[in-house]
Amino acid sequence: MTSKTMSEASSSQSVWREYVELSKPRISVMVLLTVAVAALISVPAGGTADVWKVVHAMIGLLLVSASGCALNQYLERYVDWMMPRTAQRPLPDLRLTSLQVAVFGAVTFGIGLAWLLALVNWQTAAVAGASWVIYVWIYTPLKRFTWLNTYVGAVAGAMPVLVGSTAVASGVIKWPAFWLFAVLYIWQFPHFMAIAWLYRDDYERAAVKMASTVDRSERLVAWHAIVFAVILIPVSLVTLWPQQLADWVLLVAAIAPGIWYLYASIQFARQVDDERARSLFRVSLLYLPVYLVVLSIASMIQH
Repeated sequence: MTSKTMSEASSSQSVWREYVELSKPRISVMVLLTVAVAALISVPAGGTADVWKVVHAMIGLLLVSASGCALNQYLERYVDWMMPRTAQRPLPDLRLTSLQVAVFGAVTFGIGLAWLLALVNWQTAAVAGASWVIYVWIYTPLKRFTWLNTYVGAVAGAMPVLVGSTAVASGVIKWPAFWLFAVLYIWQFPHFMAIAWLYRDDYERAAVKMASTVDRSERLVAWHAIVFAVILIPVSLVTLWPQQLADWVLLVAAIAPGIWYLYASIQFARQVDDERARSLFRVSLLYLPVYLVVLSIASMIQH
């Protein structure tokens, strides 16, 4: 292999790495886990899931999610450039061009939607498409106008649950999936309040409306963190009803991370500062996978 060929290969690999970063792979992993758990809890007792449909749902949603992340960054490229936290992303750092990002977003959306239509069902494709529209074309622009964008963005963040349910239930959203959707929706608020506080100066510099920028008194972020952490505990138990609530081990396993999350939210609200915001953020990242594992175990026991 000549040095020119090696250089071209290295350049090609570098570009693909930028596309992977553009797709936010850490978020994608959590999206895939959520789809899998939602599919598992949507299978009726004694039934079996079409594993290949779940796999195809995960692949299709992964592509749609990659598109959403890319187009979100395309629309916010100037905002990202103004914030140190995001200035090193591929687009504001000029490692990818606007055209490359826009084409990547369009292609991955088209392939992802077609994948879901052809290999899963139209209902799953519709849910994935709706999530994409909410995230890219409603939530993203709203960030420049109102801090209530968080309420909208949380809807898109929870919709992978509905994708998993429709994939295994012939296009129907089962009740356990509705409750898991509620858990994911509620979980996001303390999580985002911590982020909003940690990067309040960045958001203010870029004129992004967040709870921490419209109310510098700290009350808004503190109130949201505590209230939603409180609501999360009872809602998180509904998906285990009725059989698993009789199992005290599963009950404790489901409640414990919620209590931990609430404690971190209370500590944050009592003294709103960067240290407690980071602590709440870390707990939020641990809560979701722990809860999903407990829910998966409960569902497998039921089946």
